[in-house]
Amino acid sequence: MANDNSNVRCLNKGRPVYFSYARNSSKKPEWEHISDCVDKVLELFDAQNIEYRLDKKDIGTGDKISAFEEEIGWKSEMVVLVFSDKYFRSMHCMYEFTQIRNAYKQFPNKKMMCIKSGDFDLSDPDYIMDLDDFWRAQKQKYEKIEFHRLREHSGVEKAAYQNGFYFEDIRNLYTFFSAINYQNASSINYDTFLGDIAKYFTTTPKPLPTPRPPQFVNPEPAKNMFTPPQYVNPEPAKPIVNTSYQQPYAVSQPRQAAVVTKPKKKSRWKTVIFIIVLLCLLAMCL
Repeated sequence: MANDNSNVRCLNKGRPVYFSYARNSSKKPEWEHISDCVDKVLELFDAQNIEYRLDKKDIGTGDKISAFEEEIGWKSEMVVLVFSDKYFRSMHCMYEFTQIRNAYKQFPNKKMMCIKSGDFDLSDPDYIMDLDDFWRAQKQKYEKIEFHRLREHSGVEKAAYQNGFYFEDIRNLYTFFSAINYQNASSINYDTFLGDIAKYFTTTPKPLPTPRPPQFVNPEPAKNMFTPPQYVNPEPAKPIVNTSYQQPYAVSQPRQAAVVTKPKKKSRWKTVIFIIVLLCLLAMCL
């Protein structure tokens, strides 16, 4: 918030300007002064009693960083977005960027004051491919941690997974920023920049509050990842039953051997009597 000065009227009381940027870093020479322009803008804001919200000033001990990053996108009326090479390689910054972009799609009247800090070309396919390779490596790192269950993922790692490791966002950076009139940090006219901010708040009525973003949920396990096989005791094989008969043959019951009976032989004496009777009849005929 601006300095407490009762003699100076606050230009945007209750309508703070939010900042989304990557801080200076000594990891690369081109990152050492990427946020110097932010410090200059903050000096002007304090001098002109302009209300603003900033991460290192407004996030207290124990506060959730992700909640403030969502606030930048969904509760802001105006955002000063300083994009740099480090910004596009930071999980925190890219999560902020997705919140700002998604809110901007629903509420195109949001005001974005964009500043490019650093020497890079968003229209260069080699640069975009380099950023793409960087996030592909982050995705592989995430999957290794997930596969080996080495540790619990951080909030920004889960958010990166949920946002597809920003592949689509990176590939559309040029399209997004080429549609916005941004200034370069190396040649910015701070008087003009501050004048544009003052003009906006003096001529634009306070808009209705925007809704809260959807609450973050833990993502499902990453797709196309190998998981350790689960070994279970196989179920015993079931007997095959022929259902085409009303009473199927039971496999567990053995067949019974068929008993074959031979016909009884006629007695010999009956044959002898038959021959005697036949001879008597012949004798009488003679």
